[in-house]
Amino acid sequence: MSIQAVAAAIEVPGLPPATKLVLMLLANRHNGDTGLCYPKQETLAAEAGMSVRSLRTHIIELEKAGLICRAVFRLGNGQADQTHYTFPFLDRQKLPPEKVERKKSTVRPANSGEL
Repeated sequence: MSIQAVAAAIEVPGLPPATKLVLMLLANRHNGDTGLCYPKQETLAAEAGMSVRSLRTHIIELEKAGLICRAVFRLGNGQADQTHYTFPFLDRQKLPPEKVERKKSTVRPANSGEL
């Protein structure tokens, strides 16, 4: 799960609510370290409370808007195909780094004395 991807998905303006929900669910499955995201459509549809057909319609809308890209990998040997999702909108967002250095404050009130 990538908190930055979910936060960026929340900030995308102008999407219908169900389409935004699908984007947020995809972003929730995004691995920020590896960039991998390949959830099953059945799983996403169940999480969104919609049919797989409705989910596919929203995925197509997200593709048309340029918010996601899909690549289908044919695994062969009787295995199901795998769809990998990427998020071009993440490249356009300025995401804060995950690790934030915290510095100790050296500012003290003038009358604080020694602690």
